[in-house]
Amino acid sequence: MDPINEIQITLTDSDSAFSSISARIDDEGCLRMEGQDMGEAVENIWSHDDHEYCVSVDGSFKDTILLLLVKDRFKTVQEFRRWLALTHIPGQFYSWP
Repeated sequence: MDPINEIQITLTDSDSAFSSISARIDDEGCLRMEGQDMGEAVENIWSHDDHEYCVSVDGSFKDTILLLLVKDRFKTVQEFRRWLALTHIPGQFYSWP
């Protein structure tokens, strides 16, 4: 796997509605989670058929977010190793003795 800087989290596209959530690292190194909703339901709520929103986190907190997410997601080194293998992310395992 090559390193990525953007990922689609959810995507719903039907005749009556569209919804998208993605996350990316912007040109300044900030983490951005962005969403867009379109359709009749959005127009009924916002009086406009398009609604966009975003949360931006300064790049200096990316490592903090990463470590907190690792803590929330993995309870053992073996779980982390299995996930790395499933996602084809290279990792090195060391053990002593």
